[in-house]
Amino acid sequence: MAKRIITDENEARRQVESAGRAGKTLTEWAREHEIDGRSLRSWPRKLGLTELGRPRLVELVPRPGVQEAASYALVIQGLRFEFGEEASASMIQRVVGALRSC
Repeated sequence: MAKRIITDENEARRQVESAGRAGKTLTEWAREHEIDGRSLRSWPRKLGLTELGRPRLVELVPRPGVQEAASYALVIQGLRFEFGEEASASMIQRVVGALRSC
């Protein structure tokens, strides 16, 4: 019998998070729930999650000698980014580039 393929983002998120809570790898979870393993294992990267369903961490480190008081905040899907008056276009581009790499 063919195993089920996950094509819906919401279901993928639920399955990845459930596997993480159960302490199972995605391969183990897929076998136990008759899901195509390749289908399930492809989703964490698409969703920006680790295999355990946790968000990937990107550390942004300021350049030496630059200290800013945050005066602007950008909130996207629960993530908050704060920038000061002195934020340059190149700094914002580096932040966006780091986020795209996830």
